[in-house]
Amino acid sequence: MPLSVDAGWSGLAPADLLELLVDAPVWVAGGHALDLWLQFASRPHGDLDVGCMREDLPRLRSRLVGWFLFEAHDGALFPLAHGEPPRPDVNSLWAHREGHRHWDIQIMFDRRVEGRWTYRRDPAITVPESQLTWLTTDGIRVLRPEVQLLYKSADPRPKDDLDLSNVLPRLDTSARAWLADAIGRAHPGSPWIDRVRSSP
Repeated sequence: MPLSVDAGWSGLAPADLLELLVDAPVWVAGGHALDLWLQFASRPHGDLDVGCMREDLPRLRSRLVGWFLFEAHDGALFPLAHGEPPRPDVNSLWAHREGHRHWDIQIMFDRRVEGRWTYRRDPAITVPESQLTWLTTDGIRVLRPEVQLLYKSADPRPKDDLDLSNVLPRLDTSARAWLADAIGRAHPGSPWIDRVRSSP
């Protein structure tokens, strides 16, 4: 029986899915990515976000044997049949393992253009794909904190404000400058813009 949108999340951490995440075309994103970079648990997390270039999804799906994938679109979920690509206007999938009563991961799609990550909300913002992530000692790729904060800056919630407070003082000068420029370009109305620009 398919899970509902309200089934809740299983509360997995990246360490719980090493067999899926290590040496895979994916990276940890969301709040877990920031905690891995901070090297401490800054707050509770409900879901586990996993980033993936859209064209790499077939390689990821080869590891998801026994998993069920659903397109998330406009507040509704639609089953994704085996081998069927997601629709172009779908930017994330929810996934759970067979027999599980809660959602396990959310797969977020990113864009690759000529070897560069390209921000979906403003294609003028790019990063060389080789510089998009960093590697943990376990071999898990993790989204760089300034890129994750850019995603959160569009419409920050209280937990996002907490993430910014924890991460911003620890970013180096170049990462802060990149983030300030990217927010100013993509989300000039963000309440974060002055905080990031004035950060020492």
